[in-house]
Order: sequence, then C-alpha cells, then structure tokens
Amino acid sequence: MTKGIVSSLGAAEEDEVTSPTFTLVHVYGQEAKVYHADLYRIESLHDFETLGLEDVFAKPAVVILEWSERFPLPSPWPQVRVRLEHAGGDSRRITVG
Repeated sequence: MTKGIVSSLGAAEEDEVTSPTFTLVHVYGQEAKVYHADLYRIESLHDFETLGLEDVFAKPAVVILEWSERFPLPSPWPQVRVRLEHAGGDSRRITVG
C-alpha cells in the first residue's frame, strides 16, 4: 500500500519504496516529502526522539506510520487510519477511518 501512495504522489518509483523495519524511517521526495516510519520498536518518547523526525513537523508532508498507536504526541493534522488484518488464507480485512 505504501508503495502505491508514494509512487502516486511522485515521491519515488514503486521499486524504490522499501520497508523501514530496520532503518525505522525512510524519506521520499524532494520538495513534497513523504515519510514512512515503523514505530514497532518505539517504547518511549525518548525512543521516538532518536528517530530524527523533527522535519516531519517543519512543513506539510505526508506521513505514513506503521504501528501508529505508538506515536507519542497528539497530532493536530488530519489523519486517515487504515487497519489491515489477516482474515485467513489470502484474505485481508481493510478498515479505513
């Protein structure tokens, strides 16, 4: 899903978009940036601060967060939450809210 979002925004080609599991944060694009972060290993505000996401708050951007419930700060910006659940076999349940 992230590959499609980043590509459709013109920030990177689909094959350039990879999981941030080990690096925790990827930044795509030049002027209009797209941030893709995996917060799975974030357990505290200190952990979050070590990610170097200060630029996310500097100007408008698209931010895609995996494990977003671990985001430690309130956000005044519009949010779209997409929940993907495994529903057995090749099936997935997608909830958008």
